[in-house]
Amino acid sequence: MPKPFPLEFRRDVIAAAHQGDQSIAAVARNLGISEFCLSRWLRIADREDSISTGSTQTPPKR
Repeated sequence: MPKPFPLEFRRDVIAAAHQGDQSIAAVARNLGISEFCLSRWLRIADREDSISTGSTQTPPKR
C-alpha cells in the first residue's frame, strides 16, 4: 500500500484546484498526483464543506 500524502499537502492541492485557473488534470500533473486522486480529494473536501456549513445542496460537478 502506498504511503498516504500529508494532510497539509492535500489541503494545498485542493486550494490550487479550487482557484480554477487550471484544469483538474493540469493541477494533478503539475503536483505529481493522479487526476483520479485529485478528483477524489475534491469530492471529499466538498462533502466535508457541506457538512461543516450545514448545507444540504449537492456541490457542483467538476
